[in-house]
Formats: sequence, C-alpha cells, structure tokens
Amino acid sequence: MIILFLLLSLTLSSASEFKAYQIGRMTVFFHKVDGLWVNKSCEKNCLAFSKGKLGMNSKIPAAKLRGGKNPFSVRCKTVMEGEVVIGLDKSGNQQSLCHFSDDSFLK
Repeated sequence: MIILFLLLSLTLSSASEFKAYQIGRMTVFFHKVDGLWVNKSCEKNCLAFSKGKLGMNSKIPAAKLRGGKNPFSVRCKTVMEGEVVIGLDKSGNQQSLCHFSDDSFLK
C-alpha cells in the first residue's frame, strides 16, 4: 500500500500541477483549480472550491490565532466550516487539509 502511494505520488508530483497526500489508508490527489488546491475529483462543483474561494482570503481575528494556531486550520474550521485532517506527502511531511461534508478536500 505504501509503495503504491509512493509510486503514484512520484508519478503525479513530477507534473507540478498534482500533489498527493496519504490520509489514513486513503490517498487523495490534488490539482490546482483557479488558484486553489482541491482534490482531483473536485472541479468547481464541490464545497472545497466554493467555500475555499470565499474563505481563503478572509481575515481571521488575531485572538483566534493565539498560541501559534495554524491560520489555515482556523480558517478551515471557523470560516469554511470544514474539518481539519492531517495528510502525509511522499516524504512523510505533514500537511493540514480541510475536509468537507461532500468528501471534497482543500489544501
């Protein structure tokens, strides 16, 4: 499973417009649509795209970022009403991702 993930990640990441993240046992592939990284099955008809367009540039009050909170994670939960999940890239680096009720993802 991990070897397959690494092979797919290397194949897709060589084309700069794709990224892959392992979330538990699931691999989610991302591509860029109008400046947003959304999962590959999402174009402009998913919550990740619509909420991302509205929420990614919104201001977050400084009080919500106290204690070194991740601005993307705070924005995901409070502005975009998503759930923060952690994905691992092909090198094992962690990335906060925003998961929505329609199973779409935003990076």
